[in-house]
Amino acid sequence: MDRTTTFILDQRDHRRGARLHLARAMRDRRTRLRLALLWLVGTLVVSGLARMLGVPWSELAGDLPWIALVAAATIVVFAFGLPLLLAPLTVRQRFRREALVREPVVAHWDEAAYQARQGGVESRVAWGTYVAWRESPDLFVLFLTDNNFQLIPKRALDAAQVEDLRMRLAAR
Repeated sequence: MDRTTTFILDQRDHRRGARLHLARAMRDRRTRLRLALLWLVGTLVVSGLARMLGVPWSELAGDLPWIALVAAATIVVFAFGLPLLLAPLTVRQRFRREALVREPVVAHWDEAAYQARQGGVESRVAWGTYVAWRESPDLFVLFLTDNNFQLIPKRALDAAQVEDLRMRLAAR
């Protein structure tokens, strides 16, 4: 089986990859714990400030559910909504400024690693190095860290390559 393919990533691939990255972050236990801690601290800070400004405890206790709700909504908007809205702009700017992202990618994989060459940059990453991977109907996203990932569009693969890549990733 041929385990080599060549493709050019377009802006749509990068936007889809960013959405998958965000979806992974939303499901990540550590992210949820950090956001819950931030919510708790934010609620306590706002309540403490209101108390210091002389709001009586009886009135503050009645407003506490609203304070907590506003804090939660604010955190969700900033943590997930803003990146989701700004991803297309970020991708567009990246494609305008960085010529390398418009270069063809020559990808190859074997039992040990995934290798990609784009322009003058080459990487070879052992399967065990990836912290996670996600698959969508359009692409594979291979996560090197929580914030760094590689994209492989399925349009560049035949059915046998998709299955082989899926098997390699599942076995990592």
